[in-house]
Amino acid sequence: VCQQQLPFALEAHALVAREMAQLRHLEKHELEEAARACVRRWAAINLLLHAQLAPNGVACRASEQQGCALARISVNWHGARAHSRTSPVYGTAISAASSIASSADASASHAAARAVAVALQQHGSGHGASVLGALGAMLDLPRESVTDIL
Repeated sequence: VCQQQLPFALEAHALVAREMAQLRHLEKHELEEAARACVRRWAAINLLLHAQLAPNGVACRASEQQGCALARISVNWHGARAHSRTSPVYGTAISAASSIASSADASASHAAARAVAVALQQHGSGHGASVLGALGAMLDLPRESVTDIL
């Protein structure tokens, strides 16, 4: 199963790495929307992976649970706090990305990673391999590391 998911993890890594290079140069007021656009493009990769996993319901659900856990962890690793869709204060998560990005001590790279992490968690679903690929890019890990982790 991991060999089948590897291309999706690597594609997600490549996409988010390219996007992160551009996000680092944006102003804080542009960062939030650009991060959401990045996650929309990532979602297309995730959807293809879902189509591959859907025939095996158990594997599909397990992969989705791994993805959700990784998305939650990514927000914590990048120092952001976002609320899940089930939270009564979900709407504040987007503004959290803006305030985090505007923090004086945050580097442009960390601000971009935080914004993508928040947008990824807000997306609400994702498979383990595609989230792992995105997280690897946000952490600036080489694609070989993502391959080894998967």
